[in-house]
Amino acid sequence: MWRVALHLLARDLASDHDDAWQTVFGDVRMPAWGNALLIATGLLFAFGFQVIRYFYGLVIGTLAMVEAPSDRMMLGITPPQSADMTDDKRSEDPEIEVVLVKTPPMTSSLRQTRRALFTQHGLLVIAATASHYLVAYQVGEIVESVVRGLWIESHTRGIAGVLVGTLAASPFMIWWTHIVISTPSPERFSRLQPTRKTILRATPATLVYVVAARVTRDVPILMFSALKVSSRFGSALNMDRATGMHHLRIVAGQMLAIAVAAGLTAFLIYIPAIVTMVRVYAALLPESEETIVPFDPTFDGKVVSESEGGTGKLGLLDAWRSFKWSARFRLVKLYAKVFLLLVPVVMLYGLVTAVELRFIFGRETIEKIVERMRRLET
Repeated sequence: MWRVALHLLARDLASDHDDAWQTVFGDVRMPAWGNALLIATGLLFAFGFQVIRYFYGLVIGTLAMVEAPSDRMMLGITPPQSADMTDDKRSEDPEIEVVLVKTPPMTSSLRQTRRALFTQHGLLVIAATASHYLVAYQVGEIVESVVRGLWIESHTRGIAGVLVGTLAASPFMIWWTHIVISTPSPERFSRLQPTRKTILRATPATLVYVVAARVTRDVPILMFSALKVSSRFGSALNMDRATGMHHLRIVAGQMLAIAVAAGLTAFLIYIPAIVTMVRVYAALLPESEETIVPFDPTFDGKVVSESEGGTGKLGLLDAWRSFKWSARFRLVKLYAKVFLLLVPVVMLYGLVTAVELRFIFGRETIEKIVERMRRLET
């Protein structure tokens, strides 16, 4: 089945879709119930994928970005000394020693964080936060589409659309961030609505994030285009076996280089930008609100609240510098865990789809398609 999929992909990149289907499948047509089954399976797995990505990657990831190290006070009691000692050496009162013990961050364990969130928030409240996130996403998409429809140069139109769309969605993202990190209360959804002053203070961090996200997205796309991966891949499947395998090895090396570049760009540009934005948003949380995870509202003394005569504003560099290396590694480990959770979902989707295709077309039809593929390769 993978050979059929690869050939279809190459044909789609090199020629018309109908020609690709006719070349590989001949007179075989997908029945309506087969289309419905594949669409339903895709929607089901897409929903599961997004639930894992949202809860573990976005909600817990946001908490990991704002969580501060905490100490727990421990009391050590030394019992009175034995009675056979002399009076001047014997102490009748126990000695009390106060010891501060560092506790591991809550977000260092996905299971512990999940348990705490479901205990404090509840499933319905977490679903409500998802609705706020979807609203922010939809607002950004709609505004971006409107800007892209304006009569301006195409490249500028794309950048302006992303910029304006993200800025339009930023009030909802600030609102969402404050809801996620704060402890539950009956009126917090209305109480945490950001003011105009809060939105303006968060704008620089939002702009930095927009640029970083754009660069992170465009680097692999530009490399893919510059290396001409699609044309080389399409040509490889239409060559003889030896030459085609040589070109496929080159394509594999190019894809590995693109993946490495994308990973480095995300690690060096995207993660610092999104951490900075989230921490700036968190610094704007009202002083009266309490947070789920341990939280330092001063950010290592970088922020002085307005009630104490300060501005209550966190600078961009201070937002990143106050995020210690231990917290950075913890966040990267969290993203790695989320990735490992998503990989089985994708693999299971591929397996289920392959089984469904075999069920839809039947064994004999699949064998004919594979045989046709072999003739095309030779």
